[in-house]
Amino acid sequence: MKKVECRKCGSEMPKARFDLGYKDCTKCSTVEPYGHVHVVEGKTADTIQILPGRVAEMANRYAQRGGNGLLKIMTEKKY
Repeated sequence: MKKVECRKCGSEMPKARFDLGYKDCTKCSTVEPYGHVHVVEGKTADTIQILPGRVAEMANRYAQRGGNGLLKIMTEKKY
């Protein structure tokens, strides 16, 4: 695998990451990681919704609670 240098710390990172437009390694990056929420659309049609990491983490935490956990997060406007 080809490697290139991170512009901030000088460590090696995959050239594929550089080719995607990233100039920094994952340790130096300021881009927030993404997460996902499992969405049930019917009996057999499940999908995921891609969200910013902190929002997905909070939504998944509320969805695991009893009752209308996900509805509660939407009405509290903490996202």
